[in-house]
Amino acid sequence: MESTIKKGNDVGSFLNNWIKIVVIFGGALISCSVAYYKIFENEKQYELLKVHINEQLELIEARADKRYNRAMEKAKELEALGMYHEKRILELQVSNAYLKGKLGQ
Repeated sequence: MESTIKKGNDVGSFLNNWIKIVVIFGGALISCSVAYYKIFENEKQYELLKVHINEQLELIEARADKRYNRAMEKAKELEALGMYHEKRILELQVSNAYLKGKLGQ
């Protein structure tokens, strides 16, 4: 009877140890699987974020180019307006000098 109990105890101990090993191994396997899943998920998110940032940079550059072109057009308009006023001032100075000459005689 003691022999049977000892054999049963040994078999129970053996199964208990193997069950612990399987549970620990399974837990480690699940933890590694979750870690790899998160790594690959983060990699996908990183790629999506990279694409989004590149799209935003292209949009910002396009807007900046449009603002630059508009600013250059306005600068040309202002330069033309300044040249017109400078020409007009010269004409008025000539006219003023002519009138002063007429009045001075």
